[in-house]
Amino acid sequence: MATRRELWRFFGLGRGLVVGLAVTAGWIGAAGSARGDCGYGWKSGGGLPGLNGYVYATTTWDPDGAGPEPEVLVAGGSFTIAGTTLANRIACWNGASWQPLGNGVDDVASPCVYALTVYNGELIAGGRFTTAGGVSANCIARWNGTSWQPLGGGISGGSYPYVYALTVYNGELIAGGRFTTAGGVSANKIARWDGTSWHPLSTGMNDSVRALTVFNGELIAGGDFTTAGGVSANRIARWDGTSWHPLSTGINDSVLALTVFNGELIA
Repeated sequence: MATRRELWRFFGLGRGLVVGLAVTAGWIGAAGSARGDCGYGWKSGGGLPGLNGYVYATTTWDPDGAGPEPEVLVAGGSFTIAGTTLANRIACWNGASWQPLGNGVDDVASPCVYALTVYNGELIAGGRFTTAGGVSANCIARWNGTSWQPLGGGISGGSYPYVYALTVYNGELIAGGRFTTAGGVSANKIARWDGTSWHPLSTGMNDSVRALTVFNGELIAGGDFTTAGGVSANRIARWDGTSWHPLSTGINDSVLALTVFNGELIA
């Protein structure tokens, strides 16, 4: 039996269509779907063609913004084949087939995409790599629909740097992971990209950031750390735009995921 590392997410694809996905090694499946114009309840959906490695991140992205093209589902991970298509660690599903995004990411031992988001209409991929589409891009890159481009000097520092989480906060791209510099600037485990250059968020964290979200107008970070901005914060902290603060006494083990549900923060 394959080892299962499952990630369940729900996406709106097309008119009122919601698809629930579970992903694991060599497999990605649509658990069910429902359409808003056909009453309540689930309509069974078939599995998507498989991948030959793990999927660690998924998001939806509209390639032409307000244009006529529909949204696509983007998956990132350790795979090199999506369906029957060569796709180096990242691919998009257009509702009928998997498509590669250029030449994907590569050029380190065990390259991988760990995080995906959309910023300024472009797809952002973060992970463990040094090239994207053959272009030098350290651990983070943007896809404009045609080609991969770096974000400044990218993310680096430490023996095994990677980007593990991405989100957008106050109009800026936030990257979290295991690193010590962003664009050549000291940035411990978390940094912000303003569209032109990288900046630290105070003194950052003392260990990896693995999850990011926005809650009540503040940036929330979770991970392995025990301090944030020099303040004691056990594995979870909030950034108010100026400084880091703990969330009560924190959590006694690593925070790997964050989301907001029914007006509450879930870790």
